[in-house]
Amino acid sequence: ALQQALGVIDDPLAVPLVEGREGLLVAALAILGARGIHAQAFATNDPVLRRLWTLGMDNSLAYPLMQTLLDSIGPRLTGTPNQAAANEWIIGRYKSWGIDARAEQYGTWMGWRRGVTHVDLVQPRVRSLEAMLLAWSPGTPRGAPVEAGVVGCRRCAGSS
Repeated sequence: ALQQALGVIDDPLAVPLVEGREGLLVAALAILGARGIHAQAFATNDPVLRRLWTLGMDNSLAYPLMQTLLDSIGPRLTGTPNQAAANEWIIGRYKSWGIDARAEQYGTWMGWRRGVTHVDLVQPRVRSLEAMLLAWSPGTPRGAPVEAGVVGCRRCAGSS
């Protein structure tokens, strides 16, 4: 029915009819499919626009560039080693493309790096807890242990 609706099959008797909800689904897919095919037709014969489109669709570097920045280098909080690594990587990439690039100082930023976090519950029983240090949180004095009160979290209430 989909092929018939798209005009692929000329003989309407060669395709069994689909009735009911399935028929509506087939008809909707046929209409949407036909619109999608029409929408992808190029609206101009301008060779420059066609070349730009072809480069973007067939030779795009978006995926490999994003994979390196997001997966390999990772998050880049201002003043962190990952930000410096991303800056160096992109400058190197630009230079490999023949683009003169350099890093510009645009402010003074305090450096920060997430270190090891270890949290233990000591009362009413000893238990290690899962925790993550928030960005820009200060470290403990020379790695000394810190004891603090319980902080409630409404969003966490009822979770175990």
